Amino acid sequence: MKILVSDYSGHPFQVQLARALGALGHEVAHVYFKGFQTPKGDLQPRKDDPTGFSIHPITLEQDFDKQGFLKRRSQEVAVGNRIGKMIKDYRPDVVLSANAPLDAQRYMLRASRLAGSKFVFWVQDIYSEAIKNILHKRFGFGGMQIGRYYQRMEVKLLQSSDLIVAISDEFREYLRDHRITTRIVVVENWAPIADFLPPEKLPGRPKGRFRFVYAGTLGYKHDPRMLLLLARETDAEVHVYSEGPGADYLRQNGAMLADGKLVVSGWVPFEELGTTLGSADALVAFIDADASRYSVPSKVLSYLCVGKPLLLAVPEDNLAARIVLREEAGLVTSPGQHREFVDKARRLMESPELCTRMGANGRAYAERAFQIEHIAKKFEAALLQLASQPRADQRSRIPEGSVSCVSG
Repeated sequence: MKILVSDYSGHPFQVQLARALGALGHEVAHVYFKGFQTPKGDLQPRKDDPTGFSIHPITLEQDFDKQGFLKRRSQEVAVGNRIGKMIKDYRPDVVLSANAPLDAQRYMLRASRLAGSKFVFWVQDIYSEAIKNILHKRFGFGGMQIGRYYQRMEVKLLQSSDLIVAISDEFREYLRDHRITTRIVVVENWAPIADFLPPEKLPGRPKGRFRFVYAGTLGYKHDPRMLLLLARETDAEVHVYSEGPGADYLRQNGAMLADGKLVVSGWVPFEELGTTLGSADALVAFIDADASRYSVPSKVLSYLCVGKPLLLAVPEDNLAARIVLREEAGLVTSPGQHREFVDKARRLMESPELCTRMGANGRAYAERAFQIEHIAKKFEAALLQLASQPRADQRSRIPEGSVSCVSG
C-alpha cells in the first residue's frame, strides 16, 4: 500500500508505527506539524529507516498561537490546507490521521476524497467534548454553542470516514450515542519501549530527597496546582518538564518554596526522555474529571517503560487508571481528592519495596503490550482490508468549508 500517516502533534508512537509499516514493505509518508508546541518523537531521518519511508514536517510562517482562539483556528485551517495539498500530490491508498484539530481534519478528509484515498480517523481524543467543556467554562452559553457546532462537525467527520480507529472501548459509547456503530477498530495506545533503556541500565540517581517527576504538556485538562501541592505538602522534590502557561504558573508560585523543592524545566528531547524519567523515584500524571470522558493521558504509557511507580490523579474508569490499577503499577486517586493524593504520595515515599515492585510490574506490562511488530500488523490488517474494498457512496456529507487545498 501507499500510506500517508498524519500525526498533527508529532508524538513518539505514531512515527514508530509509520516506520514499522514501512518495514512491512509499504510506502509510507509521515506528516506532522512542526510548529505545534508539544514534546516530539523521533522525527529525524535515520540510517536504518525502511526504503520508501519519509518524514514531512509542515510549517507556518508565524509561530503557532496556542492560546488565542481565533488566530489558532485560522492557523489550524492553514495546516490542514497544507497537509491536504500533500495528500493530493502524494495520492496515497490510505490516509491515517491522528491528533488533527477538527478544522484541519475537515480539509484533510476533503483532500482524501479528491485524491481517491481511503480516510481513517484515528481517534485519540473526542475533540468536541473538550471544546465544549473548555469554552463553556470560559464563555458561558456562547461557548457552549460553539462547542455544539464542533460536535456536529466531529460527528460528520466520523460518519464520513472510511474507518475509525479508537484508542479505548469507552470511545465506542460516544460513537454509539451518535449512531456511529460500524467501521470501528479499537487499538490501545502504546509507547516505543525499544527507545527506553531497561531499568537496570539507567544511570543511578544521586542520593537525596525522594523525587517525583512530571513530563509532558500542562494544558486545559491539567491542573498544575497538583504539582505545587505535592511540593508543598511532602518532603519530596518535584521536577517538572513542560512549557506554556502551566509551567509559567509553577515557576511563579514555586519561587516561594524552599530551593530545589519545585524545579521547572523545558520539554525534554525524545532521546533524553528515558533518562529523565528514570531519574525519578515516582512519576506523576493527572487529568481533570471532565476531561477524562474524552481523553486518555498517553504520558502514562511512556512512564510504564522506565520501571518506576506511578502516582495518578485520574478517574478510575479512565483507561490509563485501569491499566495502572490492574497491573499494580502505581497508586490512583480521583481528581480533586487532594488529601488522598498527598497521602498516597507519602505511602510511596515511605516504602522503597512497594516502589520497586510497582515499577517492575509496569515495565513487565509494557514489555508485553508495546511490541510494535504486533501492533503494526494489527494496523496493517485493518488498512489492507480497507484498501481492498471498493469505495462506498459517501456516507455523510462532509462539513461545509472551502475545498481548495493550496500551499500558503
